[in-house]
Amino acid sequence: MPVADAAGMLDFLTAAFGAIELFRMKAPDGSIKHAEAQINDSGVMLGERASVVACSTHVDVPEVDDTYRRA
Repeated sequence: MPVADAAGMLDFLTAAFGAIELFRMKAPDGSIKHAEAQINDSGVMLGERASVVACSTHVDVPEVDDTYRRA
């Protein structure tokens, strides 16, 4: 998923969903070109883009209310 702040998104995914960061590749300017994280048994790939494309993400979680509070 293209995002404006990949590091911030990775922090959010970790705090809200307990994501585990698997990989991070930075561009010469320090931006995150590509990153991968795992949430339960699902993989998430993201990277920073100059123009962000709207998208949505669906994540199944065992405790919706607890996850929403963390998010």
